[in-house]
Amino acid sequence: MVDAKIVKILDGVGAIADIGNGKTGMIHISKLADKRVENVTDIVKEGETHKVKVIQVDKMKGRIGLQKI
Repeated sequence: MVDAKIVKILDGVGAIADIGNGKTGMIHISKLADKRVENVTDIVKEGETHKVKVIQVDKMKGRIGLQKI
């Protein structure tokens, strides 16, 4: 579990978060809350810090999947 700063909103898709050490990951809209989310900005906004956990690492593509806690 890490503190991550939201750096970009992807409307209808999720958000990109900076998890430190020059790494970013994506929080898919389905991983923002335990319920259905209509708008990403209902849950997170750019510049906010949220607790997240790493749920997936794709080393081939260099992608990190995150879930908001």
